[in-house]
Amino acid sequence: MLTDLPPSDPEAQVRAAVERLIARYQWQLLAPDDLTQRTLRNIQAGVADQPTGAVIATYCAAMYEACLGREGNFRQNVAYSELARYLYSLASTRFSDLRPEVLEDVTQSALERVFRSIDRCREPHAFFAFAAQHLLNAIRIARRDAARPVQYLQRGATNGDLSSDELQPDQPVEPLEIILAHEQQHTVEQFLHEFAQRNPQARLQVKVLRLWLLNDLDDQEISRQLNVSVASVYTARSRALKQIRSDPRWRSHALALGMLDIEQ
Repeated sequence: MLTDLPPSDPEAQVRAAVERLIARYQWQLLAPDDLTQRTLRNIQAGVADQPTGAVIATYCAAMYEACLGREGNFRQNVAYSELARYLYSLASTRFSDLRPEVLEDVTQSALERVFRSIDRCREPHAFFAFAAQHLLNAIRIARRDAARPVQYLQRGATNGDLSSDELQPDQPVEPLEIILAHEQQHTVEQFLHEFAQRNPQARLQVKVLRLWLLNDLDDQEISRQLNVSVASVYTARSRALKQIRSDPRWRSHALALGMLDIEQ
C-alpha cells in the first residue's frame, strides 16, 4: 500500500518520487521511466510500501549491481562517482567540524572499503546503508588517529525510530537520510541480537559493542554509562571482537557491516 500520497494513482506517486529524488541527487544510472517501473515491481514484491523508500531501495540495488562491475567499466565508474558524491555530502553534513582534506580522505577510505567488501553486502536494496557504515568506520578511525572526541552519525532510539532532531538538528532531514540511518541501526542491532542469542554469557560484551558501534562512545563514556571500569570495557570489547573474528560466519557479517577492518 502506498502511503506518501493518496492511493488513487500509485504510478503517479512513484513517478513524482522518482523525479524529486533524481533532481535532488543527480542520479544517472537509471532513466526516470526505468526507475519508475522497477520501483513499481519492487512495491508489488513487498520490498517497500512507500514511494520514496521504494525508489531509494530500487536505486540502491541498481547502484550495487553497477558497482560490482557486471555492467561494464563505464557504469561502474558512474556508480562509484555518485556514491563518492553522496558519502562526501553525508560526511560534511554530519561532521561539519572536519576539514575538507579530512572529508576527502574519509570518503576515499569508505569507497575503498566498499570496493573490497562489496561481495559481503547482504542486502543490495540497502546498499546506501552498507556504504554509510564504512564511512562511519572511516570517520571513527580518522578521529581516533587525530585524538579527538568522536561525534556519532546516528543514535538508537528506544522505540526503534529516529527523530529529525537526532539526525540533523539544524537542517531539514531528507527521506534518504532517515531511511539510511534506520537501516544502519536495524542491521547492527540485528547482528548484536543474533550474537547475544548465541552467546548468552556475553551480556556485557554486547552492551559495550552496542554503545561503541551505534553511539560511537569512547571507553570512558561507556564505562560511565555501564558503571564498570574502563579496563572492563576494553576487555569486553576485545573478547567480543576476538570471538567474531575467529568464527567465519560472524566475521563475514561483521566485515559487511564495517565493524572490522578488511585486513583483519
